[in-house]
Amino acid sequence: MSKNKKWKSGASHGAAFEEESFIMFDNAGIPYRKEETLSSSKRRKKDKKCDIECFINDKSIFIELKTMWDDNPLKFDVFNKITHEVNLKYHQIKSMDYLVIKWRPHTKIEKPEMYMIKKFDFVMWASSVKKVSMNLKDCRKIGIRIYDMEWLKEVL
Repeated sequence: MSKNKKWKSGASHGAAFEEESFIMFDNAGIPYRKEETLSSSKRRKKDKKCDIECFINDKSIFIELKTMWDDNPLKFDVFNKITHEVNLKYHQIKSMDYLVIKWRPHTKIEKPEMYMIKKFDFVMWASSVKKVSMNLKDCRKIGIRIYDMEWLKEVL
């Protein structure tokens, strides 16, 4: 990392991606509600199932957002068996309708790539492989590349 670039935590990248997503929802004219984190000095409690709940044709759709470096896999826990740190937890998978992943350039790509994966497709893929992580190559196989949130208008 060069001296001119400051280190940025994963949480900062996630917060920036959430903000970017809110703009995409606004541009698509899709109403949404973001997850609010209620915190005290001892505990954090989240008020919703997923990062974003959006509303299309009076139906709630839950979307989990993740952003990863292109050379790091997204670690997941589909069967509620992993006790170590994962990026996509069992309760998030259980609650989501869609997973949206933004891969950030590091070593394999020059520009960010964003993909949407249906929960069913993700769970079926994860059940069929003998690993607990998804890399960019896997995501390209099972996901649909997106550039905005207009795709949501097509799903119902």
